[in-house]
Amino acid sequence: FIISVSSAVSAAGYFWVGGDGNWSDISHWATTSGGGATHAQAPTANDDVYFDANSFSGPLQMVRLNTDVNFCRGMSWAGATGNPVFLGGRSVSLNVFGSLELINAMDYRFDGTVVFTGETDNNVDFRGNTAGYVLAFTGTGAWSLTGDVAVDSILLFNEGTLRTSGRAVTTKYLRSDGNATRTLELGASNITITANTAITTTITITITSCGDKRISIKMVHIYTHRW
Repeated sequence: FIISVSSAVSAAGYFWVGGDGNWSDISHWATTSGGGATHAQAPTANDDVYFDANSFSGPLQMVRLNTDVNFCRGMSWAGATGNPVFLGGRSVSLNVFGSLELINAMDYRFDGTVVFTGETDNNVDFRGNTAGYVLAFTGTGAWSLTGDVAVDSILLFNEGTLRTSGRAVTTKYLRSDGNATRTLELGASNITITANTAITTTITITITSCGDKRISIKMVHIYTHRW
C-alpha cells in the first residue's frame, strides 16, 4: 500500500510526550520537546516527528501505530531513553517523506510497510532493526543508507536514486516495478537476496558499483516479469 502526497508546505515539529500511547492521539504530539501545548492533528507528510529524552518516563513504553496509514516527513529517535517500543502490524504503512533515524536501544516491532517517497535527498538508518515486511522506495528523491538494512520480505525500488553507501542489504525478494527511471548506487555494498528477484521489462535502471561488490542471489534466479 503506497501513497504519494505532495510535501510543498513547510514542516512542523512534532515531539512525542507522555510515554505509552497511540500515534493518532494528539495529546502525545507536543509543539516543543517536553512541552504542554499539542498539535491539533496527527503528523502529516509535511511534519518532522521526534522521540527524544522528554518522550518517555519509564522502560519499554510503547508507541502504537493504531491506524493503517500513517505519515511523517522525517523521523528521529535520537536521545530517546528507556528502550521504547515502536509497534505496527502487517496491515500498517508508514509513509516517510524525509529522513529516518532509529536508535540501537529501542524495540522496533514494526511488521508492516515502510514507504520512502518524495522529491528530496535523505538519509535512512534503521540501526540494526529489521525494517519491516516491505521496504519501498518511490518518488523522484534520493535515499542514502547510513546503516545496514534487512527486510523481512520485499525490498521494492520503483523510482529515484538509492545509494547503499557500502552498507549490507538483505532481503527475501527484490522487486522493481513500473517504467520510471531509477538509479541504484551500490558503492562497496553487498546485496543479499534469499529468494526471487523480479524486474519489470519496461524499466530503466542504472546500477553502479565499486570494486568486486555485488548482488548475491542465494536461491532460485533473477527473472523479468510484467506485473
